[in-house]
Amino acid sequence: MWSQVSVGSRYAIFHGTNNFTIKPGTITYAGHLTIEEIGGSARIGVDDNEGDMRDYLTKNFPQYLQSMSFEKSITHFRY
Repeated sequence: MWSQVSVGSRYAIFHGTNNFTIKPGTITYAGHLTIEEIGGSARIGVDDNEGDMRDYLTKNFPQYLQSMSFEKSITHFRY
């Protein structure tokens, strides 16, 4: 569960509905976090770039991608 994301001295606390499940022997893709500072606050978003993640794993960790299942569980933040 994402409960808090910190950026420098700033942080955002999230509700308990921002969760996903990680299973043993499984690669869980929860999305790519985007954190932007806008004025005095921060904006946090999640993008679904599954293709980019699969490419990264194929190039850098092929043994894991071949031996483990891959599950997508995109996080949807509720502030």
